Amino acid sequence: MQVLSHGDRIAEGQYRLHSRFRRAANFLGDAGLVTVVDPSIGAGPINIAIDRLDSDLCFPTLTVKTDCFVLGQTALKKNPGCLYRSVIRLQPRDSRTFLENLAVLGDCLRGDAPSGSMAFLLGRNAYHPLMSASFSQGCGTGCVC
Repeated sequence: MQVLSHGDRIAEGQYRLHSRFRRAANFLGDAGLVTVVDPSIGAGPINIAIDRLDSDLCFPTLTVKTDCFVLGQTALKKNPGCLYRSVIRLQPRDSRTFLENLAVLGDCLRGDAPSGSMAFLLGRNAYHPLMSASFSQGCGTGCVC
């Protein structure tokens, strides 16, 4: 087994198996959640993508160290070149375009979101007035809820 990618939001520490699926295993620790995934799921901020995650493999623990991940007793070396970076860096000339298009993105999300999704948080929705009001109150002033 080898690491194909690992997320930049994975904190060092001890994790215990939380849940196991055919293509993913979730590990929970004091630092949060880490998910070990097969290549079909791929990179993400809290994902460790490995070249093969056999469905019969079930590691009870995950240890995240500076230079490696330890699944059960199997150490997998980190490769700095395979780090998934979740930060979006906008150049000053790009930020204006980004902000101009943010409203368009909101409209698309509200218009195409599946029923029951949390897209209603992007604007007032008659189907979820109590929940929207609750989020608005929790957010304080300036909330778009």
